[in-house]
Amino acid sequence: MKIRYVLASLAVVAPLLAAVPTAAQAVPPPPANRDICKRPGGYYQHKQDGRYFYQCDNAYRPYRHRCPDGMLFNEEARPGPVCDWPDQVYTHGPRPAVTALRAEPALYDPDKRQLIGLTAVMKQGLIGEKITFTTMTDVVLCTATTDKPGGVNASGPDTISTASCNSKTGLTVPAATLLRGYKAVYAEDSATAHPDQATGSIKRR
Repeated sequence: MKIRYVLASLAVVAPLLAAVPTAAQAVPPPPANRDICKRPGGYYQHKQDGRYFYQCDNAYRPYRHRCPDGMLFNEEARPGPVCDWPDQVYTHGPRPAVTALRAEPALYDPDKRQLIGLTAVMKQGLIGEKITFTTMTDVVLCTATTDKPGGVNASGPDTISTASCNSKTGLTVPAATLLRGYKAVYAEDSATAHPDQATGSIKRR
C-alpha cells in the first residue's frame, strides 16, 4: 500500500514543512498574492514544478515548501492535499526531469582574484534547485539555489529561474585556468534527476 504524507491537518503538516518565518527571526512575510492563494488557509501546487507547493495563511500570503524526495504535490487528493507518488499526480507545469540549463558569461577580477556573476538559467523555471559552479577542472567555486528573477513572489511569468553567486576572493587557481570558463552543474540529489550541465565563458574585468 502506498504511503502518503497527509497535509490536511496542522498536526501532520508540522513535521513535514519548514517552519514559517516568525517575527523573532526578523524575516518579513511574503506579500499577499491572490493569484496563488485562491482562498485563505489553502495549499496549492507550484505552477512550474510539482515538487513544490504553497501554504497560504489567512492573509493570502503564500509560503513555499517542498515535498519529500521522489514525490509531487497533489492538490486534488481527497480528503485533503498531499505529497503523493508521481503516477497519482497531475502537474500544471513540466515534470521535474524536463529541464535545460544555460550558463551566462561571468567576469574575473584580477585584483581580488575573484569570479563575479556566475549564473545559471533554467528555461522551465524550476524553483529551489541547487546549482554548483566549478572551474573547467572541477574546482568548486560557489553554490546557489534557483529562484524566479526578482524572487518567487515577483510579477511576471514563471518561465525561467536563475541561480547566481560570486566566488570567494583570493582564489588560488591560476588565472589562465579560470579564464578557460566555468561549469554549472546540479548539486547533491538534483544530479540524479537532472544530469545535464552547462558551460559559461569568463572574461577579465
